[in-house]
Amino acid sequence: MMKFRFRRQGNDPQREKIKQDLFAFNKTVEHGFPNQPSSLAFDPILQIMAIGAKSGAVKIYGAPGVEFTGLHKDTATVTQMHFLPGQGRLLSLLDDNTLHLWELQQKDGSSQLEEARSFILPGRPGFDCANSPPSITRITVILVSASCAVAGLGTEGGGVYFIQIPSLKLLEEKTLLQDEIIQSLPDDYRCGKTLGPVESLQEHPHQCGKILIGYSRGLVVLWDQESRRAEHLFLGNQQLESVFWERESSSFISSHSDGGYMVWEVTAGSSTTLQPTTSKIPYGPFPCKAINKIQCRSSSSGNPYVIFSGGMPRASYGDRHCVTIQQGKNLVTLDFTSRVIDFFTVCPLKSEDGSDNPTALVVLVEEELVVIDLQTPGWPTIPSPYLAPLHSSAITCAYHISNVTLKLWERIISAGELQNPHLSPVSWPIEGGRNLAEEPAQRGLLLTGHEDGTVRFWDASGVALKPLSNEEDWPPFRKVGCFDPYSDDPRLGIQKIALCKYSYGEDLNDEKSDHMINGHCGPLQEREGFTWKGHDKLNPRNEWNLVAFGTSHGFGLFDYHRRSPMHPAPQRFPGYGGPVVRVKSLKKSLRQSFRRIRKSRVSGKKRPTGSRQQGERSPAEQAGPHDLDMAPVQRRIEPRSADDSLSGVVRCFPDMQGAHSVLIASEEQFKVFTLPKVSAKTKFKLTAHEGCRVRKVALTNFTSVASDDYSENCLYGQGFYLISPSEFERFSLSAKNITDPVCIVEFDRPQILNNRVTASPKTNQANGTHITRELDSSQPIHEGNLCERGNEFSPSLLDSPMNSMDTTLDTTGDITVEDVKDMLGSTEEPERTMKKTDDSMLSEILVN
Repeated sequence: MMKFRFRRQGNDPQREKIKQDLFAFNKTVEHGFPNQPSSLAFDPILQIMAIGAKSGAVKIYGAPGVEFTGLHKDTATVTQMHFLPGQGRLLSLLDDNTLHLWELQQKDGSSQLEEARSFILPGRPGFDCANSPPSITRITVILVSASCAVAGLGTEGGGVYFIQIPSLKLLEEKTLLQDEIIQSLPDDYRCGKTLGPVESLQEHPHQCGKILIGYSRGLVVLWDQESRRAEHLFLGNQQLESVFWERESSSFISSHSDGGYMVWEVTAGSSTTLQPTTSKIPYGPFPCKAINKIQCRSSSSGNPYVIFSGGMPRASYGDRHCVTIQQGKNLVTLDFTSRVIDFFTVCPLKSEDGSDNPTALVVLVEEELVVIDLQTPGWPTIPSPYLAPLHSSAITCAYHISNVTLKLWERIISAGELQNPHLSPVSWPIEGGRNLAEEPAQRGLLLTGHEDGTVRFWDASGVALKPLSNEEDWPPFRKVGCFDPYSDDPRLGIQKIALCKYSYGEDLNDEKSDHMINGHCGPLQEREGFTWKGHDKLNPRNEWNLVAFGTSHGFGLFDYHRRSPMHPAPQRFPGYGGPVVRVKSLKKSLRQSFRRIRKSRVSGKKRPTGSRQQGERSPAEQAGPHDLDMAPVQRRIEPRSADDSLSGVVRCFPDMQGAHSVLIASEEQFKVFTLPKVSAKTKFKLTAHEGCRVRKVALTNFTSVASDDYSENCLYGQGFYLISPSEFERFSLSAKNITDPVCIVEFDRPQILNNRVTASPKTNQANGTHITRELDSSQPIHEGNLCERGNEFSPSLLDSPMNSMDTTLDTTGDITVEDVKDMLGSTEEPERTMKKTDDSMLSEILVN
């Protein structure tokens, strides 16, 4: 976590108050699509959804700005999640077979997500837990009852267990084992085979206590918990994948491994059904892949929606990731570029005729979340206000602009809308909770350059990162989403982005136009004996009239308007007397440059003395970087990792207020020189620790919370950095511009009798027993604190492009910074401190 510490200048309470008004570290906020999603859930009452990840993260989203993040104590994949509708509670199942209960708690006027308790299913009765097969009690499916008081757990062993909510206490008297079901089956159906794992649990829509249990072998049982008997048997023979009740509960639909689905009638007075009323293989007759999940939603038009994932013909489209929507004669196959994880439909809670009338389909795939408008003809895509896939093509650079002018902002919005004629005009269907954050004081724009050559614009004004431009493709298989798994040609990659927020707003036309750029190709002068083994030559693209290019062997400047080189690409860098050398030579060259300038001023005022021969150069002249014959001090560069390739980079700055100065930022220190004397004014040393290096730096203006008229210029304002290929993490050091999501979800949670609850400890017992304790329900139950992601970051550039070569930033230190103003206005050197942190997830940072 970054600490922002100031050196006290006496006991000045006024100065301390100013610091509090200017600076405050805000917790990091993650933007973009969650990395490696693994599960999906939806609360139809509170209108919020949850996404689980392979890292153990739990993320809840509602209306734009309503976001919550939780992290399981152990790093394990979240395989399933289920809301307790209307209660602000969520059950999560990990691949280590542990069950966890999460709760939204109201604190300080806003909501926070906390883990309440956990549970692990005990071994099968009659077996020693240590010796029983590990898969016998592995949970395969979870059912939350309509009352939200009990949850059913289907297992691989075919048993169904029930736990009490919220205590997560096992209700042993309700346990249903497979043997009890088998006794109810006809003799010719048993055949000495087991029924297989439980694949589906569905509660009767109108009769609580009756559960539809689907087994892998194909058998579906309507089980009455009160009488403990199988009320109805549906003797299917095809491997079962999923089961779904239709609204009126007179029938249900089942999907199977052969790519087909069946409709079964639930008739009164009959205890056994041998055949379904309807059986279809939508993409047959040739062999098809399994339909993993299916839903049937009724409509006021009379034609129900049948929505399912999978089911594609194996030979022709077995590699496609598809979700099919069918209503009457309308059939659309949504073709995704990554694997479908799960989906759900959004339906109004009440309708005039009692129909489902779904309004939207939400599909979670491995690389993005796509929402389909089911109300508009053609079923177009609804643009997402958040969870956009930043990595639709790999990010190669980024550029952040703060305080964008209104004219430029309006033109960008207008241009983005014209790009998306196929998108739906309806509002975002996930609208739960309320965003309590104030409207952003200024408009922020984030530009990302991508490996496929595209540049995307993002609204970075508030907490949510909203795309301002999109692309859509419509081939015969309707391609949905924008993630591109085939953009792997680095020659197309955007290397740098720059945008002037003032002049661009004046010159941006409302109408598009085409311009032809004439190209000119020229070879680079490479080292003698060097053989190029990379890609072919690059074709020129739209650029400025002057273009600069460089390799590890040289640098060139070319005027393509006149088609003439301005500066050839030499075999050696200026300031070196040989091939490229180690980092210290570059630093030494910088020091020699300033010494030469200072000494040349002195030598200009004093005449040389002594017996120097005519034509002999002075020491100052001999130290100049223009001397190309100077022998290298260090050894030649050998092959090394990309992390070291920029270790000698020095960046110089902008015309400052008042006297002219230049700020030089090297890897380990900042130094300010006055101009034109080039005398050292102040410096700040950053201790190198475990490879910690500064890559980019800029000045930013901090405005006081108490008064908009007071501000100070400092380093390090706010920043973005990639914590995964699909997620930017954002931080801020400003007390005025807050990046934290501040939101609330309101709900009515059932009261607990006698103000007491019974809870299970977080520690999982190996034998499956539970130690209970009485807890005051007025206090949140903490059996293992929520693991917050550390506020890890490293400094980088504000309002400047991220170099695509820096995408694997190896900065490992969290910075403790002394009084920032002292760094620019005082000659006293601040003390240096550094704290080691884990940077395994860090990548390029963009600071503003």
